[in-house]
Amino acid sequence: MPALFAFLHHVAAFALVAALVVEFVL
Repeated sequence: MPALFAFLHHVAAFALVAALVVEFVL
């Protein structure tokens, strides 16, 4: 299911960006 894969990819990318932002802010 390409849609599910794309959804998981976006979630993973968002989590990675959020982690980087948190590390940068803290």
